[in-house]
Amino acid sequence: MTLETDVTDEIGARLLLGNDLFDRELDRVIANGEDFVTPRFYRLSNVRNLSSSQFTSRQRLIGVYGDLSLDYNDYLYLSLTARNDWSSTLPEQNRSFFYPSVSMSFLFGEVFDLPDLISYGQLRASFAEVGKDAAPYLTSVTYTSPGLYPLDGRVGYTRSNLRGTNDLKPERTTSYEVGTDLRILDNRLGIDATFYQSNSADQILRVPVSNATGFTTVATNAGEIRNRGLELQLNASPVQTSNFTWDATLNFARNRNTVVSIREGIDEIIVGSQFGYAGSSPTIKLVEGDAYGNIYGTSYQRYYPPGEEPADPDRIDEDRPILIGEDGFPVINTQDKVLGNSQPDWTAGFRNALTYKSLTLSFLIDAQVGLDVFSQFDNFFTAFGITEETLARDEFRVFEGVTADGTPNTQEVWLGQGVGPDG
Repeated sequence: MTLETDVTDEIGARLLLGNDLFDRELDRVIANGEDFVTPRFYRLSNVRNLSSSQFTSRQRLIGVYGDLSLDYNDYLYLSLTARNDWSSTLPEQNRSFFYPSVSMSFLFGEVFDLPDLISYGQLRASFAEVGKDAAPYLTSVTYTSPGLYPLDGRVGYTRSNLRGTNDLKPERTTSYEVGTDLRILDNRLGIDATFYQSNSADQILRVPVSNATGFTTVATNAGEIRNRGLELQLNASPVQTSNFTWDATLNFARNRNTVVSIREGIDEIIVGSQFGYAGSSPTIKLVEGDAYGNIYGTSYQRYYPPGEEPADPDRIDEDRPILIGEDGFPVINTQDKVLGNSQPDWTAGFRNALTYKSLTLSFLIDAQVGLDVFSQFDNFFTAFGITEETLARDEFRVFEGVTADGTPNTQEVWLGQGVGPDG
């Protein structure tokens, strides 16, 4: 429902009221057959081993919302919104959650006498809060039927490895934003700049727990992450004629994030991990005070003189020499350290649109700069002797570094496996 009126000759108002109903019911049945009797005859009736599984899920979200917009003399705008949701995936005491927002924009070019060069000018600021419910069935213990059932006419169920939490709360993201939009030369050149900060609290995560509890993970409100950044966009129309137009847009974004806190009693939360040969198993995990996206893994120890300790035990000081062991090979750290970060330092895009009469050609150049990637291909290929580096496996080498007493390493070692020519 929408109501629109002029409160006074100078103030206009618009009120929007509405509601949402989201209802999702999923019933999935999977049949799996193995060992075909007749090759290439793909029918379930043509298999010796047949199993099936079924998954049922239902979720409902009801929301009511309102949006009040006010404008003063077509240059000052204020927007107020409010929403309340009720979710079936949260416990009864936390099922209802409310979140508001407020934003304001000021067209200063309509008030002040600006130079003719400036075509448009706007300042804006906003505050917003957004709530989010959980996935279904994260508030209790659920059961599932293994694929081997039914077995000999019997059915069976086993408890899920995921333990739900009966006091789960909705996630909340609170964001602040200020920005400006400035255009010159009859709107042929413009810049839009935005600075923002958002805090996502009570994030619902599946946290690994000890197997001794009878579960492998628990769903809980595990932490808070802060994002802070800058977005810039430059718009230009370098060429405008009666038949041809060239429009260009250049954008730049820089974001920095921090794990502000994680739930008490939890030291770290593993987001993802990959197997690697020779102990090279990279892991992305959340650690309080660190950046989101940090990649942890094995590395070579660095040498520190007696009595001197690393400034940050979780990071590698690459200015320090590598420590060489008594066997002549680099010593591997027993504790994972930060190898890099999977998030880019900044991103950029350059879009061009060339229009001749009714024909338009556009292209986009996109860039992500400063992110780190752990190559599992390189790890696997090296383990199987495929990469170029493994061609030296029958050679001798002196690894650059220092021994335990700080003197340069001079010991020559054979790079092959097993017992080498050096014994």
